[in-house]
Amino acid sequence: MPIFREAREKNVRNKNYQVWQQHNHAEEVFSPGFTFTKINYIYQNLVEEGFVDRPEDYYYSSARDYSGRKGPILVSVIELHRLV
Repeated sequence: MPIFREAREKNVRNKNYQVWQQHNHAEEVFSPGFTFTKINYIYQNLVEEGFVDRPEDYYYSSARDYSGRKGPILVSVIELHRLV
């Protein structure tokens, strides 16, 4: 947990820990295609960082549910192909 304590020290509003990066760039989800792009980006980060070979291989990813496998959390699967 030391890394989360160090991140906390950079932001006076944090009391204990900071898990997420400080300067995220929030964007409005304005279209189905944009939503698909962002979902795909999140899934591919796991692969690009070398955590897994495929997004659905990450146990806590909802990509598991979209591939027909069950994850540890109940996920409502939507038809992603309709977003494009």
